[in-house]
Amino acid sequence: MISLKIEKISIGFDAEKLKAVKFFMPKDSPSLEEQLTEQIEKIYQKVVPQPARLYIEEVMKDNPKQGKKA
Repeated sequence: MISLKIEKISIGFDAEKLKAVKFFMPKDSPSLEEQLTEQIEKIYQKVVPQPARLYIEEVMKDNPKQGKKA
């Protein structure tokens, strides 16, 4: 999926809990960042109305280079 613009987000999370997640995460599983991105996509699908999602997809088709870094 091409994005209009990639925006980085940061969250606060307990350092010891994060260490535990990284330690116990299976080596062959997707990265923590990939899993978080997947969860945000699910939230997007849940809360953004379908007509808005369709509009965004159309805009992305019309402007495919906007999501790429210069």
